[in-house]
Amino acid sequence: MKYWILNGDAPEGIRLDLSSSRVWICLRGPKAARLLNHFLPLDLSDDAFGIGAVASTGMHHVGVTLWRSETGFNLFVPRSFAQTLWDLIEASAIQYGLEIEP
Repeated sequence: MKYWILNGDAPEGIRLDLSSSRVWICLRGPKAARLLNHFLPLDLSDDAFGIGAVASTGMHHVGVTLWRSETGFNLFVPRSFAQTLWDLIEASAIQYGLEIEP
């Protein structure tokens, strides 16, 4: 869900269901942060970006949202750019010997 506030003085707004506009990519493992740092201008160390942290940032000139959960890094990318960004992640993962799960 995304909430847009239409009037700062009154509780007017609209609720938009954008659930089909993004693709969810989950990256797990000890080298996930290092892999993501190829693309994201964020400090993804445990101290700076701990569990529960969320950031809006850019990946290859595309706005993305990153959320760190207990299981790993969750990247929410626009559906129209998902394949391109996935290909970049997959190509970079090879250098670390990482396996890609469907």
